[in-house]
Amino acid sequence: MAISLLICVIPRFVGRVFLNMQILYCDDCGTRVDETEAVNLGSKTYCPNCACKHAPAERSGVTAAVPLSSRSTRKQPQTKTTPMRGSTSAGGITGGYKPVSVPGNIRTEKVSNNAIHPQPTHLAVFYQWAAQNKPVAIAVGVCTVVIVFAILWKMTGKNDSSRNVVTNPKITTVIAPTVATAPTPSVAPALTQAPSTIAAITKVPDVDPRADKAMRDWKAIKELADSGKANPYDIRKRLDAFMEPFWIRKTDLGIEAAKLLEKYKGEKRPADKADGAVPGVTAAIALSKDFMTDVNPIEVKTLKEINFPNLGALKANFGRDENFCAKITGFIEVPTEGKYALFITSDDGSMLYIGDNLLVDNNGSHAMTERDGSVELKPGKHRFRLDYYNGMGEGGLIFSWSGPNITKQVVPASALSSIPKK
Repeated sequence: MAISLLICVIPRFVGRVFLNMQILYCDDCGTRVDETEAVNLGSKTYCPNCACKHAPAERSGVTAAVPLSSRSTRKQPQTKTTPMRGSTSAGGITGGYKPVSVPGNIRTEKVSNNAIHPQPTHLAVFYQWAAQNKPVAIAVGVCTVVIVFAILWKMTGKNDSSRNVVTNPKITTVIAPTVATAPTPSVAPALTQAPSTIAAITKVPDVDPRADKAMRDWKAIKELADSGKANPYDIRKRLDAFMEPFWIRKTDLGIEAAKLLEKYKGEKRPADKADGAVPGVTAAIALSKDFMTDVNPIEVKTLKEINFPNLGALKANFGRDENFCAKITGFIEVPTEGKYALFITSDDGSMLYIGDNLLVDNNGSHAMTERDGSVELKPGKHRFRLDYYNGMGEGGLIFSWSGPNITKQVVPASALSSIPKK
């Protein structure tokens, strides 16, 4: 701010100084005259012509005012001095010269040893020197301005430096005030608070959240595998999910998990216990524009199969066709061991779980869209859950499969069952 103020004020101040330095007025005729041409006689300032008139003369001689060299770099013609007529060694004017006046600056020449010599002002002398030595004057002026700016910059820099606080990202300074306890009878009544202690604590680098989660997941998998009570297929599914991120495969955890996965890679999902299962699956229906979570169902129905290609089929099986959701649970029975592909076609959203694992994600508000997922199953009945919702407009839901010796088709009613709730 100080530098900005200096930049604004200095040009105006210098301009006024130079204007006042260069322009004066004659005290006799009132004519405006430059500082370099003015002549000071006593306490007054005169132009060249008036200076010749008022040049003081004493008995011993006469002071004559003659022009100095002009401000221009061109040389002025030499002025000749002529001895005054009638000059004698006694009674006359000795060593005198007659006044000679030419255009330009004024100087006074000697008339006698006791004559008064009017001299130009100091500013006039400085300006005349600057006019005759412009390169040197400019260099001196520039150096002066640079030095002044450097001094001001350094001064302001010191003031601002006290406000700047440089913090080290690795070191954190913590001020821990000491808590003063209440005085006991055995302690002197006058207690002073202990000075605050300042301790430098090294900040521990943040742990990568991904690596921290991977370490916890790997620990859980190892405990599950070492217990010997877990389903081998569940361990395989956990290892598959653990190895899915590409970045973990080259780490020490990833290398160790890959070795353990070799042991479980041939495992297939075993069948679930389904004692008391009856044909058909259970559908809990609620009024919601999204999947039913904690919403209490308004109705529970049994579905023989899941093949509802349009609004009419939805209306016939769910009792409504818009702004509702359904949670369908039951078992799907596979005849032989192998890899099965399960397909969900829906309008709007649907999600299929085998056991507790999400297999098909077909969520979102969209037209009839088909998505699928694959799973290796052992013969028997496998627990599944199918979440579905439909908003406004068209709707539909179809559950299909394909596998060993099975071409893609709607899952038949013979493969679907559920355990009735008591």
